[in-house]
Amino acid sequence: MKIAIVGAGQACQTLLPVLCSIDSISVTGVSDINENAPGILLAKELGISIFTHMKDLMATGPDLIIELTGNRKVAEILAEMKSENQQVLTSGSALLMCKVISGNQLTSSRMVTSATDAIEQLVQNLDSMLKTFRNSFSTIEKILIQSKMISMNASIEAARAGSSGNAFAVVVSRIEDLSNQINQALTPLSKGADSCSEMVEKVRILDLELKKSLTLDKG
Repeated sequence: MKIAIVGAGQACQTLLPVLCSIDSISVTGVSDINENAPGILLAKELGISIFTHMKDLMATGPDLIIELTGNRKVAEILAEMKSENQQVLTSGSALLMCKVISGNQLTSSRMVTSATDAIEQLVQNLDSMLKTFRNSFSTIEKILIQSKMISMNASIEAARAGSSGNAFAVVVSRIEDLSNQINQALTPLSKGADSCSEMVEKVRILDLELKKSLTLDKG
C-alpha cells in the first residue's frame, strides 16, 4: 500500500517510523508548508520525498492519504482532489492512531527500563554473593594452611619421639589426608566462582549497552 502524509508535525514524526517499519507499506511522500517541521526533517533523514504543495504529493499516486493538519479546509481540498480509488484518513482518526502508538512506545520504554533496573539489581546481588563466597573461601584456605603447618610440626615431633610417637603419627597423617581432600574439593569451587564472576561481568556490560541504547533513542 502506498501512503502519503499531509501535515508534518509531531504526529507525523511519531507515525513515520512505524509506517516505514512495515514491509507492505510505502510512504510516497510528506507534505507541509513548513520546511522545518519535525516530520519534514525526519522524512529527509529517511529518504522520503517532501512537498510543499498537496497537488505534487497527490501526483505520487498514494492509495491512502493521511491528513494530520487538523484543518477542515485541508481535509475538504483532499476530498476533492482524491480519485475514486484513493482514501483519505482524516485528522481525528489519524491523531487517535498516533496517540495509541505513542502510548505503546512509552509503555514499551517503561517495561525495558524496568527490566534493566531488575538486571542491575540482580548483578549487584550476585556480586555481593560472590564477595561473601570469596571471603569464606579465603578463610578456609587460611585454615588449611595453618592445618598443614600444624601437621608438619606434629610430624616432626612424632618422628623425634620414635616408636612411642607412631600412634600420633597416624593421626597426623589422617589430618593431612583430610586437608588435601578439602583442598581438592575447593579447587572446582574456585574455578566455578571465577566463571560466575565472568558471566556476571558480561551481564553487567550488556545491561550498560542496553541503557546506552535507550538513552540514544530518547535523545
